[in-house]
Amino acid sequence: MKFGDKLILLRKKKGLSQEELAEKLGVSRQSVSKWESNNTYPETDKIIQICNIFDCSMDDLINDKVTDINQASRKNKINWNDTKDSFLDFITKTINMFSQMNFATGFKCLLEMAIIAFCLYILGLFLCNTTSHIFGSIFIFINRTISFRIESITKFILYLLWYLLSIIILIHIFKIKYLTQYENNTNIVAIKEKKEQDSSENTIKNEDIKPKENTIKFDNSKSYEFLKVLANIFIWIIKIIIAWILIGFAIGIVATTVLSILSLTLVPIHILFLGAFLTLLGITIINTEILTAGVCFIGNKKINIKLFIIILIGSLLLCGVGITETIISAKNIKLIEDNNYYSKVEEQKLNLTYENDLVIIKEGDGRIDSYDYIIDNTMNDNDIEIITLIDPRYLKLEIDTYQTQNMDQMKEVRIRETFNGNFKELFKLLKEDLKKNQLHIQTEYNDYSEITTIKANETTIQKLVENLKKLYLVEENKEENTWHIELRDDKVYLPNGIDGYYDARDDSIHLNDIENYECIRSITETEWGDKIIYNCHYKEEIEE
Repeated sequence: MKFGDKLILLRKKKGLSQEELAEKLGVSRQSVSKWESNNTYPETDKIIQICNIFDCSMDDLINDKVTDINQASRKNKINWNDTKDSFLDFITKTINMFSQMNFATGFKCLLEMAIIAFCLYILGLFLCNTTSHIFGSIFIFINRTISFRIESITKFILYLLWYLLSIIILIHIFKIKYLTQYENNTNIVAIKEKKEQDSSENTIKNEDIKPKENTIKFDNSKSYEFLKVLANIFIWIIKIIIAWILIGFAIGIVATTVLSILSLTLVPIHILFLGAFLTLLGITIINTEILTAGVCFIGNKKINIKLFIIILIGSLLLCGVGITETIISAKNIKLIEDNNYYSKVEEQKLNLTYENDLVIIKEGDGRIDSYDYIIDNTMNDNDIEIITLIDPRYLKLEIDTYQTQNMDQMKEVRIRETFNGNFKELFKLLKEDLKKNQLHIQTEYNDYSEITTIKANETTIQKLVENLKKLYLVEENKEENTWHIELRDDKVYLPNGIDGYYDARDDSIHLNDIENYECIRSITETEWGDKIIYNCHYKEEIEE
């Protein structure tokens, strides 16, 4: 297919008239007409402009062997054979280019590429490490181990993306700065030969070609098909990451939708919930907008930018109105200080049977754990009664048995308070308050939850206290029939990651890797007794 025939097809496919194409190229309509009738060829810089306008390669445009107009598009699907050939062609052209360079020019090229690669490496270290650390710190409140793993996974993904992007950047810079000039010179010669051949065959006087080597910007995309593969891999990794992020937005949409419906049902109770409903509705729409935009990006779909911006602004205004209404309604609510309104405690009892090396602990909220060991000699041996104060409307007592992998170690029974799931009672109290446009608040917290009473006969109490002292430093105050005990610190410090355990029964440490590992024991005096500290090292580290 001749050049002029291809130009007609490309122009019509683009929906341009000869006048419009001539205007874009800065030539007369008659020139375009002569090109399309195969009477003349355009100058080299005009051919390059035509390639840019119709998004095709110069080789497909001037090569008469190309007959399918769809082959003239840069946006055809990636063919792996073409990718392999283009990569080999890139290597060949690079070798040929360096073979034609003198030593100084070649060394300068390699030095510039090395400097750019080093700068990208340093920038990648800073961006990837900083971003992954910040992202991992978000999950530190859940668990330190989970946070560390998320940080490691994020760092790996970011490094992978950055290295791939760096390769694309380096190849692209090398292509623009060096290889393009080499290709320009090669293809200008080919165009001259082509025009001379057509001139001799058709006896048509061609226009003079005056190549402007300093301004030519040749772009042969087929020669860099492998760059498209790298770019597509990079884009797909980005799409996968965005897809995972969008899952969070989808969950957020479900959550805010449920909460907005709940808020709407509570509007008859207090106008405060109307503001909450409007705010949640606005957040739901914003999340939906972001989710839609993300899905369109993944699916290579276009979005209506005007409509997107209008809906986004409307949602932000809706959130603003909702927040304003919530603040105004909340300011009109009368606050009543009553420390006993939501808290009505009762005694709760648990019965246990003493076993060898038993230790009883109550899991608290970071405050000092206090225990009253009460001697009751009317109780049978090994019978234990635990008494604590909680509000049974919301809380219940649970017992967890803690013991390390060595089952011969001391056995800890941990008592903890958990929510019993009774939202109905709490909601009832809040509903009664809000209907009266008031809200009871608690400004002081009683210390009843800190003190746990443990009753048993004297023999059992002595065993429990002795076992407790083997694991913890305690402050004790003994009265006639009561021992007041406060836990102050762990008695033994053993570094994390040690492959072994401390046996409190015989005050010894047991290492699984005793041949290569060694721990040095030291004693630190405290006001509550001696604290045992183990500093553990590999034996070769100690010898050094």
